Amino acid sequence: PVEIDDVPIVVATLWSRRPQSADDHVLRRIAEELEIELQAVTGTNRVEVVGGRPRVLRVELDPDALAARQTSVLDVGWALGVSNVRSAAGGFDQADTFTVGAVCDFVEDVGGLTQVVVNVVDGVPVFLRDVATIVDGPAEPESYSWIALGPAESEGERATGSDFFPAVHVAVAKEKGTNAVAVAKRVERRIEELAPTLFPEDVQLRITRNYGETADAKVNELLEALAEAVLIVIGLIAYSLGWREGIVVAIAVPVTF
Repeated sequence: PVEIDDVPIVVATLWSRRPQSADDHVLRRIAEELEIELQAVTGTNRVEVVGGRPRVLRVELDPDALAARQTSVLDVGWALGVSNVRSAAGGFDQADTFTVGAVCDFVEDVGGLTQVVVNVVDGVPVFLRDVATIVDGPAEPESYSWIALGPAESEGERATGSDFFPAVHVAVAKEKGTNAVAVAKRVERRIEELAPTLFPEDVQLRITRNYGETADAKVNELLEALAEAVLIVIGLIAYSLGWREGIVVAIAVPVTF
């Protein structure tokens, strides 16, 4: 089930004035670091990154090398499946502590992936590096996210030839029962603290959604309207019934509110 607190109250949008140096893949890597930092902010719940191409380790097989080493694509697929997995292997008690054991682990970098044994031919192991090229880079694009600047803002961007820039968004939702205004302010303050060290010079950030600010403005508008209404009622009662009755209303209404 999706509740109102699952809806992001703050969305921070990252984009670059020079997409050639900071494309959507670079922006997503920065956004993922920002996501981790914002998860530690008090009152935040779900923090998600939307847009951009994530990092992947892509295996590009060499048909000639596979044939020369008597290895099939299925052999490679099976070896990768059993090598990139972590399984529980029981545990043991020691010093009032139960330690869980595990076998194997996940592949974390290109070096570990190249060492995966995909086949054994005549007693000689065939490593993945022997039959494939491993590329560490962006995944294939599945969706696109852009930010468009308004006429006033795009004046300085005409040199790029476009007012549209690839963008990646970091969406932040709040915990149930927390104050949206306070959470939004803490998120903004944390982003400002991280900006000098986390964002390169070419990367721009803008808060494109701030429901905390919207809620604060609506509450202030409501309070102003209530104050005006109370003053009008007090004035009418004091004028028609007398100042004593006006004082009673002046005390009763605010106290009740």
